[in-house]
Amino acid sequence: MTAIFNLSNLDNIDSNKFTEIFTQILEQKFSDDKIIAILLKINQLQYPVEAMIGAFNALKHKMLKINVSNNLLAQTIDLCGTGGDCLNSFNISTATSFVVASCGVKVAKNGNRASSSKSGSADIFEILNIEFSKDEESIISSLENNNLVFLFAPYFHQSLKNIAPIRKLIKQPTIFNYLGPLLNPLQVDKQMIGVANANMIEKMSQVIISQKISQKEVYFVNGDDGMDELTLTANSQIVKLINGNIKKEVFNPTDFGFEKVDIVDLTGGSPEYNAKALIDLLDGKKSPYRNIVAINSALALILAKKANNFQDAIKLVESSIDNGSAKNTLTKMQKKI
Repeated sequence: MTAIFNLSNLDNIDSNKFTEIFTQILEQKFSDDKIIAILLKINQLQYPVEAMIGAFNALKHKMLKINVSNNLLAQTIDLCGTGGDCLNSFNISTATSFVVASCGVKVAKNGNRASSSKSGSADIFEILNIEFSKDEESIISSLENNNLVFLFAPYFHQSLKNIAPIRKLIKQPTIFNYLGPLLNPLQVDKQMIGVANANMIEKMSQVIISQKISQKEVYFVNGDDGMDELTLTANSQIVKLINGNIKKEVFNPTDFGFEKVDIVDLTGGSPEYNAKALIDLLDGKKSPYRNIVAINSALALILAKKANNFQDAIKLVESSIDNGSAKNTLTKMQKKI
């Protein structure tokens, strides 16, 4: 039996009703036209928090979860972004994952293929000859031995894969773009999430708070240029959600010795171009790419409690690149041909 509701009354529905609606969307119990109408109406309402929470709960229930020990989970963070900034930047969070892992932090990177950009994290991992897996044993092994694993979203969110053609017809971001980064299959307690639309950070925070996970710690980042990363072209906003409390900070790269650059200096290209740029970076090449990866890696190390302040974190990051540790993390993960 499908949920009964009035499309014009979606702004007066509670999260439990939205969970019921989104469960049926994910199970394709509604027609394609009705699913499109619901998603567009939620866009028009600017993503009510009750809808965000309800959809999150439906997605979480459907998600394939990976069970790891509490000890391993406590050492693991996720680095992910909403995408949608339309800046076609270099794959910053992907490169950051290798650097952070080489500093001794375990990274379960949640990601997908390109949607709003030319190159997504999955496209890069594929070109770098790194396997995707949904096998629990393989995932745990990669985390333990390499400090890094890539979690290819369609493997763990089959219900989202099923409605992907409908989302493509809409040709604009939907509620799923903002919930995907919150849904790591390992259900890690520490996440650094880039958000292109700064107005969504408060709503995404409320979704996390609704789960009542006391040890949850999330750093949301948003560049003043619209980038879903700490940026080098302008200041950035850092919103720290720690044990249900929100703290806001402003990050200015010049405070830490990094010159501001033009957005074109951070622009990427095809997956092949970005993969080569990533390898060059890990080989020690100095560039704006390296600098933006450095500042994002430093913040991730602070989140992971590997450094107490930004200056110390930057030293760890620079050392891991210059001594070859970051490149070695990549090499260990590549399939042997």
